[in-house]
Amino acid sequence: MPKELPNDENAETYITVTVGDDVNACAERIESIEMRVLISDQAAEVLPVSERIHGEPVRICYWSNTGSKCPSTKISRDFAEPPEKSILDNFRARINGVMLERPVVQEGWLVYGLKPLQLTLGKNLAGFKLKGRDPDSREYMCIEKLEIHLKYIKNYTF
Repeated sequence: MPKELPNDENAETYITVTVGDDVNACAERIESIEMRVLISDQAAEVLPVSERIHGEPVRICYWSNTGSKCPSTKISRDFAEPPEKSILDNFRARINGVMLERPVVQEGWLVYGLKPLQLTLGKNLAGFKLKGRDPDSREYMCIEKLEIHLKYIKNYTF
């Protein structure tokens, strides 16, 4: 990561994410599954806070002094610039070919609820499309991070 999102609404960006737990074999023990996507849009930096999905930049990493480098700009940065709110209507996400519902925003991340049947043990393919951007623009959004969060039921007894 990061992975650039083309401004061409017909182009899809793919990222493989590995799941180490067999979520289908232990589905009854899982309280929730989320796919979390952190997007950075340097063009949104000049927008008022009220027009962005989060009021301040989101830290990309704590352990690196080199930051993240978006492929098109090669600029190193430590924070993701939250995109404008229209991303909620203009960003499509899939996991293993299944279209996901509209995300919720949590601290600058796009968060999608998943079901165990949408994931497999091992490699899973996430696909992303962005619409509503000028295809000739030289400014790109980047997916900075993609995470799968599993939350297990506390005190589950077999």
